[in-house]
Amino acid sequence: MALLGGALLAAALTMASGWHAASAADHLAEVRAVMGGRGPVVVSVLGDSTGNEDGEWVDLWARRLGGTRRVVLHQWDDVHGGWLPRTRVYGQHGPSVTIWNSSKSGAQARYASARLRVIQPQRPDLVVYSFGHNHSRGQVVGPMRALVAAVDRRWPAPPSSVVLLQNPQLGATAATHAEVEAELRRWAAGAGLPTIDVFDAFEAHPREASLFKDFRHPSPAGSAVWAAVVAESITPADGGR
Repeated sequence: MALLGGALLAAALTMASGWHAASAADHLAEVRAVMGGRGPVVVSVLGDSTGNEDGEWVDLWARRLGGTRRVVLHQWDDVHGGWLPRTRVYGQHGPSVTIWNSSKSGAQARYASARLRVIQPQRPDLVVYSFGHNHSRGQVVGPMRALVAAVDRRWPAPPSSVVLLQNPQLGATAATHAEVEAELRRWAAGAGLPTIDVFDAFEAHPREASLFKDFRHPSPAGSAVWAAVVAESITPADGGR
């Protein structure tokens, strides 16, 4: 894909330090197997404002999946705290993918933990964790660990999961946020959770500033890069056909 060169995609697929490349590929291969099956797939996205609106990474990823699958995207109501009655449908043919996107502006991991019975109305085959921007240094690992444990307790057969290392920030908060993402990286490695490195993909981009609409949130170009990193990391080329 034009958005991502080989070197940039390789950076996006890196895992926490200390893991060999083969181990990273093996862990992501498990997630790819879920997304590449010929049967229906249910995905739960737990996240924040980087993916809660049309045109952001979750929506763009769903559109890409719609090229070879029939995708139904459910969006969370930020204001009233429930599911919006409107759904997005992308694609008409191929295996079905249902995405429950509970991303919410300002959300931390604790927000999802407290609402799992609502935001996961059916057992997901894959859970995508996308938090970090709204957490402080030293305050992200505990809530994330608790959220993953809550998801595993909720379902008799715990679903597959992947942790997104979110995009960098600019300006005064850049260094602190980089430490938050580094904490997530180390924790995921120790917990045996695969990661998708959006952070490094942004930093490796030749026009990084163009990927932001402010100091934190991705621009349309940034959301497109984010969606491409996710798609190329865990979506088989044939979409499961």
